[in-house]
Amino acid sequence: MRRTMFLVAAAAAIIGGCARSREPPPARCDYAVGTATAPGRGLAQQRALRDLSRQIPDTRGDLIGLGISRLRGTRPQVACRPYSILSLPTGLTTCTASVRICGR
Repeated sequence: MRRTMFLVAAAAAIIGGCARSREPPPARCDYAVGTATAPGRGLAQQRALRDLSRQIPDTRGDLIGLGISRLRGTRPQVACRPYSILSLPTGLTTCTASVRICGR
């Protein structure tokens, strides 16, 4: 009888301990991206960041729609490269700005 009580108490302690040490849910992330092509790197970056600022609310809304709150974003990353058509230079620059938005 004592052994049965001991086993029941041990099992309850193990199960109860698992219930208390819940891990937080994994973070869900998505990217917002803005792109622009312009004659000059500075102007292309500026327009890409402006396009990105228009995309961020949509991305946040998608994550909120999934029931995710406490959203945070990273700093915007901007990458630029010369824009060419059929491998011929055009004098234009294409920039892509992106930010990663995550929440739990």
